[in-house]
Amino acid sequence: YDDAKYVGIGRNVLDGHGPLNVFGATFLKHSPVWPVLISLPERLAEIHPIAVGQFVNGVSPAATLVLLGALGWRSRPALGALAAVTLLPQPYFLDLARTAGIDLPSIAITFAYVLLGFVAVRRTSMLLAALSGLLFGAGFLIKESILPFAPVPFLAAILCDFPWVTIAR
Repeated sequence: YDDAKYVGIGRNVLDGHGPLNVFGATFLKHSPVWPVLISLPERLAEIHPIAVGQFVNGVSPAATLVLLGALGWRSRPALGALAAVTLLPQPYFLDLARTAGIDLPSIAITFAYVLLGFVAVRRTSMLLAALSGLLFGAGFLIKESILPFAPVPFLAAILCDFPWVTIAR
């Protein structure tokens, strides 16, 4: 049901009617970015939005596993492998991977933000920090569940005794 709901909302936004569902009610639960992202290829190249959503949801679990493994790998290589292998058979994870919903792309973007944030802190790179911020912004516009992860790179910098001037920059 999420798939059809997001397609209808995306089509309505692209038609200039705003974030309305197929019944004409305003949908304000999430930003309309995800519905527009999956509906835009239909307008540009006649690719069905459900196919786009399912493709993104086919790539997102793989990206999530790789990113989770990379996050664990930072601590210990075995931990990265264990984290990825433990997530794979989870029924909720497998159920999310079968739909064109918003959750797995949001999870993958969240892990990418945290990992890129850690790399930006370690290298004290302004460019990577800016890219991490852009990734956070994109993730937030797709689904707000990334919000609790916003301070993670900053907390990592504090725990690693980086100077406050570096962290603030």
